[in-house]
Amino acid sequence: MISQKIKFIRVAEKIKQQDLSDLLSVPKQTIANYETNIRKPSGEFILKLCNAFPEYAYWLVTGQTQVEAGNISPEIKIAEKQNISNLEANSG
Repeated sequence: MISQKIKFIRVAEKIKQQDLSDLLSVPKQTIANYETNIRKPSGEFILKLCNAFPEYAYWLVTGQTQVEAGNISPEIKIAEKQNISNLEANSG
């Protein structure tokens, strides 16, 4: 569901709704409405989101990834960050 994907991107990027609102130049309430599935995002919003986070564009539209081409999901990014944190913790 697109509402969950929008929130997942925001969580993976560790940004608040207000931060995403500022980045995409849309009202914070619009972000909240999309994430809670009160409203469906417009094509213009999806394009803005894809331009802001191109690594998630393919996943956002298809639900698939192409890691070798740099098209990842937020889940992959979170896992990569955790691996880096674990490596840093173990090297100290």
